Amino acid sequence: MSIHPITLFLPMLVALAFAFGGLRAAFLCACVSVPFRTSAVLSAGGLNILAEHLAFALIIGAAGAAALLRKPSAKPRGRVEVEQAVLFLLISYVFLSALFLPNVFRDIWVVNPSLTFAGEQRYANNVPGLSLSPLRPSSANFTQPAYTLFSALVFVVAVRLGRKHGYALLDRGLAIAATVHAGLGLADIIGLDSILSIVRTASYRINDSHQMLGFDRTIGAMVEASRYGILAGILFSYFFALWLMRGGKRNFRLAALLFVTGLSTLSTSAFLCIAAAFTVLAARFLFASRVSRLSSYRIGALLAVFLLSLSAILALTPAGPIVVDVVNSLVFNKADSDSGLVRTASLRLSLTTLRDTWYLGAGAGSVVSNGLPFVWLGNIGLPGTILFALFFFLVMRGRGRLKGQNRADYHHWFAATTAVAVYLIGEGASRTLLDPGIASMLISAMAVTTRRPLWISTTATQMHLSPDRGSTATAPQRPAVNNRS
Repeated sequence: MSIHPITLFLPMLVALAFAFGGLRAAFLCACVSVPFRTSAVLSAGGLNILAEHLAFALIIGAAGAAALLRKPSAKPRGRVEVEQAVLFLLISYVFLSALFLPNVFRDIWVVNPSLTFAGEQRYANNVPGLSLSPLRPSSANFTQPAYTLFSALVFVVAVRLGRKHGYALLDRGLAIAATVHAGLGLADIIGLDSILSIVRTASYRINDSHQMLGFDRTIGAMVEASRYGILAGILFSYFFALWLMRGGKRNFRLAALLFVTGLSTLSTSAFLCIAAAFTVLAARFLFASRVSRLSSYRIGALLAVFLLSLSAILALTPAGPIVVDVVNSLVFNKADSDSGLVRTASLRLSLTTLRDTWYLGAGAGSVVSNGLPFVWLGNIGLPGTILFALFFFLVMRGRGRLKGQNRADYHHWFAATTAVAVYLIGEGASRTLLDPGIASMLISAMAVTTRRPLWISTTATQMHLSPDRGSTATAPQRPAVNNRS
C-alpha cells in the first residue's frame, strides 16, 4: 500500500475550501481534480483511490449532510426531476444486473476485465492481446456499478447546486477544469515529464515517453494520449461553442489552448472529438433559429482561416508529408493496426454476448469492449442501454423548456448540449468502461440547469414544467456570467 501526498493535496484543498468558503467554493476546488482523473491518493494492490473520486466524495457528503440538517418544510415537495428519475432506474438495473446476471449466464465466453479467476483462456478472434474467459462473478461487478453510481450522484449534486446558485457556478467549474487540463498539456508539450510523473500515480502502465512517428504525444496527467485528447476535445467544444455564441476572451483562450493540446496528443480519439465539435456546430448553425449573424460570421471566418492555413502547411512546408503520415496512421490505416483489430474484435464480441444473454447483458462490469453502445449492450443489455440513451436524450432536449428563457440561458444550453453530443461521439468510439465519468456528468448537469426543470411527482403519476421561475437555471440568485471581460 502506498499513499501519494502530492495528490492528497486535492481533496485537502476541497475540505479547506468547504471550511472557509462553503459548498460553492468546495465545488469549484473539486473541479480542479477532473484533469487528474488517473492520479491516485492511495494505491493498494490493484486498487486505486483516485483524487477525483475522493474530492467529489467530499462534495457529495457535504451536500448530503446539508440536506439532512436543513429544516424540513411544512409541505414536502414530493417531486424529482425527470433526468434524475431515469438515472435512478438505470442505477437500479446496473446493480441488479451485476448481482444476478453473471451467475445466470455463468460460463459463457466473454472478454472479461479482470481475468483473475481460474479457467481456460483463449484469444478472441485470433487477436493477440484480447483474451476470452468463461463468465464468472468478479470484483469488477462491484467496482463498475459503484463508479457508475458515484457519477450519477455527482450529476444529482451538480444539478441541485446549479438550481440553487445558478448555472454560472457550473460554468466556472468547467472553466477551472479546462484551465488545469490545458496547463497540464502545455507542461507536457514543453517536456516537464519529470514533474508530471509525480502526479501520474495510478498503478497503470504509464508511458512518459508516449510517441508516434518520433513525436512525443501529450498525455498531461492521464495514462494515455486518447484519454487526454477526449477530455480536451469535449471541453474545447463547450468553450468554442460558447465563444461563437457570446464572444469573450476567456472562452477564446480556453478553446484555443484545448484545441492545440488536443491535437498534440496525435490521438485518433482526440481528432474525432475535435472534428465532431466542428461538425455538430456546423449542423446546429444551419438549423438553429436563435443563432446570431455575428456567430455565423465567426464560424465562417474561422473555417476559412483553418482551411487556408492547412492548405499552406501541406503544400509549402516540410510538415506536409509528416501530417499525411500521421493522418494515414491514425485514420485510414487504423483498422489494420493492433489497436484497431482489438477494438473491432471486442465490439463484435459484445454483440455476441448480448445474443447469448437473451439481450439482458452479462452484468455490469462483466465485459470489456470499445465504444459506449457496445459497452452498454455487452454489460447491461437492451434494458440498460435504453435507459442510458433516454437519459442523454433528456439531457439534450430543449424545446418547451427553453421558452421564456433569456439569450444567456440559450447560449449556455447550446454550448453544453454541443459538448454532450461530442462526448457521445468521442466516447461512442473509444469508451471501454460502463461508468460515464464525472466530466460528462458535470457537462450534462450544465445542460439541464440552463432550462426550466421537468418534474415527476412522486405522489401522483404526472409530469409538468415548473412555472416557478425561482427554480429555473439561474434563479433565485442570477450570477452574472461575464464572458466579455
